[in-house]
Amino acid sequence: MTRHIAILCIIAMVALSACSKTTPSAETATQENGVAQANATDAQAKEKAVTENCKPTTGKTIQGAEWTDATNTLALAVLKSQTGNAVASAYSAERALGMVLDGACGKTAEEMQNALALPAADNLSAAGHDVEKALLDIADRMDEQYDEAGNVVKTTPNVMVEIDNRVWLEKSYKIRDDYANALKNYYSAPIESVDFIVNHEEARKTINAHVAKATHDKIQDILPANSLDHTARLVLTNAVYFKAPWADPFNASMTDKADFITADGPVKVDMMHKTESFGYYADDNVEVVGLGFYGTSYDFIVIMPKLADGQNPVQALTDLEASLDAAKWRELMGKISGERLKLSMPKFRIDATAELKKLLAARGMQAAFGRDADFSAISGSDDLFISDIYHKAFIEIDEKGAEAAAATAVAMLMKAALAPEPPKTVNVDHPFMFAIVERNTSTALFMGRKIDFK
Repeated sequence: MTRHIAILCIIAMVALSACSKTTPSAETATQENGVAQANATDAQAKEKAVTENCKPTTGKTIQGAEWTDATNTLALAVLKSQTGNAVASAYSAERALGMVLDGACGKTAEEMQNALALPAADNLSAAGHDVEKALLDIADRMDEQYDEAGNVVKTTPNVMVEIDNRVWLEKSYKIRDDYANALKNYYSAPIESVDFIVNHEEARKTINAHVAKATHDKIQDILPANSLDHTARLVLTNAVYFKAPWADPFNASMTDKADFITADGPVKVDMMHKTESFGYYADDNVEVVGLGFYGTSYDFIVIMPKLADGQNPVQALTDLEASLDAAKWRELMGKISGERLKLSMPKFRIDATAELKKLLAARGMQAAFGRDADFSAISGSDDLFISDIYHKAFIEIDEKGAEAAAATAVAMLMKAALAPEPPKTVNVDHPFMFAIVERNTSTALFMGRKIDFK
């Protein structure tokens, strides 16, 4: 890991502090005032130069759909980079790294933008903000129970979609006003002051505790032990939590043991059953099922390859994933329509991590991780680099509905280092992709795969 600790800055601050203890003469004071004014003018000029030169304007703007396509592109890339059972929220990664991108300049910004599949545009943060607003714009449905007199005796939230963006800043480190305003305006991200220099381990625990709370304790220890040291200056986090019941829950009494076909042969799993109208699409290669969540514009999407006789089910899923990109994803989502199905689907839970630093480096994001990093739009100084990116996700599917959570942390250090018809039978009984999708934007809030039950 390449680092450049700003020791000279620390020494300069100490020297200035020592000098300030001496009472100056009138002549010296006049000279010092002149120097101070000159320094202030220089600082203003530098601030203006950073603003104007960091990211030249393109004259182009994008809509939310293009930002969503970028997120779905990243989601597919993350899924393809993982093996086995997997789940991740590329949306969470896109938002956390978007906060970093707002402070990136030159080649660093260009590489990050390309790795995140974002198009060249002047309103990337605003477009991301618009999508986030749409994701949070759900009906606030409630379950209510009544006594004999008709009074509400119990009210509980029925649907929960929560997104938390946050910046953890070393208390002695200063960031530019423009950058702080972007964090506030486009990410609604509070800036929390912490002591990385002296109490970096305590700061790590504070960040982990907040992320755990924001994900209802589903994501623990997003920052592992020894992930921060005294050179840490910023940690930027995004936490996503989703919980919702099915529009029409499965009957738990009908759940039984049934075969799920794996690469090693069939295994017995808890299989849920329901005959109902679902979203559905099929062609010669794939079956897609959409299960709606009560009171929301979100769906749980199952994408399953059709198997030829003797075909390896994992390889069939791998081939299907390889054929998908953001355009095909959006096209596939648009082909789903209502159809009466006799559906069988397994209950499952997945906890997973994703190595985003390795993936993004492979996608061309190189400068941000080392000596050549330019994040001068954050503080006005070229003294930061990304040390690592941490991502964890969780999902659980049962008869009642879905619960999912994810968190991404980016650590930045100082450089020094319908009508009733006979239902169609659909058995989700072999490896499949899944996603929690907001149907108005086609944003995959979570995406993953299930291939076995080991």
